[in-house]
Amino acid sequence: MMGRVSSAVWLFLVVQYRSGFIHVYLAVTLFTVVMVRGLVPVAWREVIVPVLLLTEYGAIGVYMVAAQTYLARNEGSTEALSVTPLRQIERVVATVLAATLVAMTAGVLFFVGLLGADVRLVLLTAPLFATTVLAGSVGLIVSSRYPEFTRFIIGSIPVVALFSLPLLSYFELVPRYTFAWLPWDAALFSFANIVGPDTHLGTYLVLVCQLFVFAALALFWAVRVEAST
Repeated sequence: MMGRVSSAVWLFLVVQYRSGFIHVYLAVTLFTVVMVRGLVPVAWREVIVPVLLLTEYGAIGVYMVAAQTYLARNEGSTEALSVTPLRQIERVVATVLAATLVAMTAGVLFFVGLLGADVRLVLLTAPLFATTVLAGSVGLIVSSRYPEFTRFIIGSIPVVALFSLPLLSYFELVPRYTFAWLPWDAALFSFANIVGPDTHLGTYLVLVCQLFVFAALALFWAVRVEAST
């Protein structure tokens, strides 16, 4: 199973590369680093980095997986894969993991470009991985409801808006735990805990465990949705 999933992940990465998804994603990352370094004071970077990690490498993952899904439908790749030994659950997992690898690479480059490479980078990998898996799964779930990418864009607006709700508590506009029930809250405050001057290991472990539970549930849901379409 792992061999088939690994091969499928590699295949999807090649498709993303040939379609220009990876180029655009990394170019956006480089542009963001340049803009933040040029416009945002150094003292504010620890505030801005968690926000951009959530919105650029979390929320955007929804669109990246969805775009790959619609591309596969248009090219007939989905039908072609259906006659291979690759099972549907493996195809879903590989689709999400391929986008996750790209998003994680971009997120790590973004972090290093603004804050440098230190031990915090090791701590970042787990919550960033869980967040991107969660986002990719959401992208698959939402895209299954719309036959066209343009309709998906419109239909996904309320869903992606949920990503931004924890920003209200992050900037202390509402009480801290107002949106604690959302997985994006765990993602945002996990990033903030890592980026901040004092990383609390207990808080880190709780938030990461919470994120992985949400990511696993979302991936399971995506598999069920794909099986019913």
